[in-house]
Amino acid sequence: MQTISLNQPTIEHKKALEALNSKIIKSKRIIIVSGAGISCSSGIPDFRSPEGLYALVKDKFDGKIGKGQDLFDAQLFRNPSTTALFYSFIAQLKLASDNAAPSPTHKFLKTLEIKGRLLHSYTQNIDGLEQRVGLKNLVNLHGSLNEVRCASCSFVGEMSNDYLNVFANGQSPKCPQCASRANERNTRGKRPLAVGCLRPGIVLYNENHWSGDSIAKAQTADSKKKPDLLIVMGTSLKVHGLKQLVKGFARTIHQNNLDINEKSRKMPGNVVFVNATPAAGKEWSSDLDYFVHGTSDDFVNRLVNQWKATRPQDWQVQTKITQTHNVAKSIKPATAKKTLPPSGDSNEDSKNSDGPSEPVIDENQISTGFDSQQQRSCHQPEQHKESPMKSLQEINSLDTLQVSPKSRKRNTVTSSTIKRSVSSTQKSSMDVSILKKNKSEDFAINFDLKIGDGSETEPEEDTVETQPTNLSPVVFEPARRSIRIRNHFTTVTATA
Repeated sequence: MQTISLNQPTIEHKKALEALNSKIIKSKRIIIVSGAGISCSSGIPDFRSPEGLYALVKDKFDGKIGKGQDLFDAQLFRNPSTTALFYSFIAQLKLASDNAAPSPTHKFLKTLEIKGRLLHSYTQNIDGLEQRVGLKNLVNLHGSLNEVRCASCSFVGEMSNDYLNVFANGQSPKCPQCASRANERNTRGKRPLAVGCLRPGIVLYNENHWSGDSIAKAQTADSKKKPDLLIVMGTSLKVHGLKQLVKGFARTIHQNNLDINEKSRKMPGNVVFVNATPAAGKEWSSDLDYFVHGTSDDFVNRLVNQWKATRPQDWQVQTKITQTHNVAKSIKPATAKKTLPPSGDSNEDSKNSDGPSEPVIDENQISTGFDSQQQRSCHQPEQHKESPMKSLQEINSLDTLQVSPKSRKRNTVTSSTIKRSVSSTQKSSMDVSILKKNKSEDFAINFDLKIGDGSETEPEEDTVETQPTNLSPVVFEPARRSIRIRNHFTTVTATA
């Protein structure tokens, strides 16, 4: 066990402390065991020092209490006078704890929890300062002054001001749960049950711990997580239960160090003992790796300063996004959707609009392969004041039907657009069927294209001529099953 003194500013102790702090900073799974010494700077005395609670109790109740430890023994409830002294003293200790502020050590424990490095903090303290800093991974080994318990039933409540005033007078308040059951039985005409008394929710000597099972489960769970650091602060390690707890964690860490095949551990674990007085006896020489002689506040202050200097990225706080920014970010800018009017007369009205309008492309529209400028011109043909299509009789009387894929150069508009370009060198056969629906000018044109080998580059003036073999009137037959693409425009040029 290496000893490091915080009160001796020598180069040797300074380098040893920096080396120890570097190991602590790199630790990821930390267990803390604390005693009353971490609350001394908050104004709450410890138990065993000359200015501690035991000495204070003996001086205050001289002649009534043999020694200070007797006031925290379960045997005191056998005597009504010692019971009254216990209640009044606990009330004073509770008021002192409420007026105390958390120490730097308490805040350091919360920092470890925020950074995700604290497995659990096992504390002997009953002052409740760990709860004041919001510590959640906390195991109270001796209970808390913030709770009251019934000696008869399983009622657990909060230490209210009413209960505190009753304790200050040396008396015990009645259990509300027992009183409610007694009144209920009384209204039914049954024999009422005895009403229990409340007592402070702390564990005394020579009594069983009501949370022993939960403490054992937490200890087992932490041991399975393979902790790499154990820090014991502010305790003399004289209580039997605490000694077994610390020795168990120390053996777990040292046993993990012996496993040389473990790939997850980059550095060996350490057991650090920080206290103003050395540990009693030589039994701790094999369990403790470091003994830091000094107060816990001085130790954590130096540790935090070195941590911030060597790894400032661990202390960077991410700015919180405000609710206004979240709402503004979630709202996407709405795109203006303007449809192209179906006829030429409506196009004149669109020219009088405030700004240029972009056509809305249907989801089923197939890409033409043109660039954006060509597609825009293809969807915005010139104005037409005549009907977009000739009558059916005029189409039937045509000698030659010319169809060109350059829809952007045509002057007629239909409801379908040819989306495939045809080269002059390509051989194609087109089957044109025109369907008339409900005597309207909405036509559906099906083109079956069989494209041969050749370039897909599109000449400017190439057209594909087809000679209909029979110009007899078109007989409307049921449309065959096929995939029909509904588009905005189709360009068809008919010549006699």
